Amino acid sequence: MFGTTLALLLTTSALCLIIVMIYNTIDQMRPAQIIQFIHGRVLEARVEDLRLLGATRRACRSGWTVVASVRSRESGYVVGIDLARITKVVERHAKGEVEIEFDIAIGSYRAVQDPVFRVTCVPGVTLDSEAHTFIVDETLAALDYDDGRNLKRDAAYGLHQLAIIAWTSVSTSKSNPSPGISVIQALRDIISQWSDGETEASEEAMSCIVYHDATPTIATDVLEAVIVAASESIQSQTLSEAVTTIAILLCHVDQLTAERLAEVARRALSSLGEHVLTRQLEAALADLSEALNVREFNIVSSAVSDSTAALAASLGQLNSRSTRVPRTTS
Repeated sequence: MFGTTLALLLTTSALCLIIVMIYNTIDQMRPAQIIQFIHGRVLEARVEDLRLLGATRRACRSGWTVVASVRSRESGYVVGIDLARITKVVERHAKGEVEIEFDIAIGSYRAVQDPVFRVTCVPGVTLDSEAHTFIVDETLAALDYDDGRNLKRDAAYGLHQLAIIAWTSVSTSKSNPSPGISVIQALRDIISQWSDGETEASEEAMSCIVYHDATPTIATDVLEAVIVAASESIQSQTLSEAVTTIAILLCHVDQLTAERLAEVARRALSSLGEHVLTRQLEAALADLSEALNVREFNIVSSAVSDSTAALAASLGQLNSRSTRVPRTTS
C-alpha cells in the first residue's frame, strides 16, 4: 500500500514537472525572449571587441608603402586573431618598419583567395624575402577560422541575428510587427550604450596592427533594414518606432553615430511614400525633423519636413499604394 502511494505521488510530481518544463521551453522560444537574450549577448561580445580595438590602431601611418596584399589560404568565418603572434613576428623581423592592416573584422567570411590584410612598410625600406615570408605566414596562421560564428565573441553576429528576426517578422513573410518593434527597441539601447565611448575607444599608438571597427555601423545598418522591411509590408507602427528611435538617439549620441543616423533618416525618405501618414507617424517625423535640426543636419531636417508635407497632401484622397504621393510637375 505504501509503495503504491509513493509511486502515485512520484508519477504525479513527474507529470507536473513535465508541464512546467514544456511551459518554460515554449516561453524561451517566444520572440521577445530570444531578442532579449541576443541583446544581452551583443553587449557582452562588445567587451571582446573593445579588447581587440584597445590593442590595435584605427588608421594606417601616412605615406607608408603597401608591399603585399595577402589573400586567404583557408575558407570559413574568422572568429579570432592572435595579436601577440603577429606583434612578435613583426618585431623580430622588421620592428618599427612594418605594419599589418586588416581588411576584415571578427565574424567576416573569407573564401580561399579573398583579401585579408595588407603589409605596409616605411618608405625607402626594402623588406627582404625571408622577413616577408615569415611575416605573411605567421599573420595568416594567427587567424582562427571556423565553420560558424561565435555569438560570445562576435557582436556583429548578434546584430545579424536581430536583423533576420526583424526582417522576417516585419516583412509580408509573417507580417508581425511585435518582434520588429522589440528589435528596434533593443537596437536603441545597444546604439545608445556604444555611442558614449565609440569615439573615445582606446587604441595602442605603438601597435603594428591596424584593425577597423565595423560593428557600430552594422547596428545602424540593421535599423535601416527594418525601415525597408516596414515599407514593404506598410507597417506604419513599425516605421513610427524606428523614426522615434532615431529622433531619441540624435538627442544624445556622439557625432559619428549622429551622422550615420542622419544618413539613415535621409535614405528612409525613399520609402515613405509607401505609407499612410498616420497620427503616430506624423508625430514621429516631426520629432525627427526637430532632432535633426538641433544636431545641425539642416538639409536632412528640411527633407523630412518636405516629405511629411508631401505625404500629408495625400490624406483624404483615394490613392493606390503606387500613386499615394502625387508626382510634382516642374
